[in-house]
Amino acid sequence: MRARRILAATLLAACAALLGAATAQAAGPSHAKAKRYAHRTYINQLGHRRHFVLQGGRHAVTASDGSRITAWNILLADSGDGSGEAVIVFRGRRFLGWASIYTSIHVAVHARGRAIDVVYGAYSGNDPFCCPHATRTIAYRWNGSRIVASATPPREYGRRGAQLHLAAG
Repeated sequence: MRARRILAATLLAACAALLGAATAQAAGPSHAKAKRYAHRTYINQLGHRRHFVLQGGRHAVTASDGSRITAWNILLADSGDGSGEAVIVFRGRRFLGWASIYTSIHVAVHARGRAIDVVYGAYSGNDPFCCPHATRTIAYRWNGSRIVASATPPREYGRRGAQLHLAAG
């Protein structure tokens, strides 16, 4: 009888540990953690580091393996015109990086099914800053080992945006 109770207690403890790990993985990062990673993200411009802030709320999906993929739109902290946007991505509470390693313009983030969709403004010719002639949606999915994109994000007026970096935490 005592052996059964010990075995039951051991199994219960093991299940609780597994459930706790799964819950932690599925929970995603806190708003405060996302804010810290946004601020740690920077671009180099004219010899200065320009940092980012969170813009909008969290967008989360459950990947096919049950893990939680979460994304936030971030914006240059001192952007006066809304330029200099990017998307930070987490799996569980772990920072994976950015949807693209370059800044973009007119970015919107959405959760759809098992993917994080990022809608980018697509500019050409003499499109005014306010009004790209089109948008391009790229789906970002967890493939079991990393985030993969369904396509390459559009360029900013025919060139790549500024490259993103992560400051030491």
